[in-house]
Amino acid sequence: MDRYIETVINILKEVNQYEEICADTDLMEAGILNSLNLLYLIEELEDRYQITIPEDEVKPENFQSVRQIASLTDSLIKKGNNP
Repeated sequence: MDRYIETVINILKEVNQYEEICADTDLMEAGILNSLNLLYLIEELEDRYQITIPEDEVKPENFQSVRQIASLTDSLIKKGNNP
């Protein structure tokens, strides 16, 4: 899961290059993850890992921190959730 953490941080840094982002940073509270950044992040994760993030998984508790996003990504890859 650590590689997903690094990937998520790198994607978020593409649009928030001056923010300090750690695995447990509260992305919503820090203003790092807004609706546009969320769409970009989802698209990048889906493209990089050939997965589909179902609409019902796009909820605050899955995108609160990098660690939670990495966990969701890991579980979708393990399930074989391909487009």
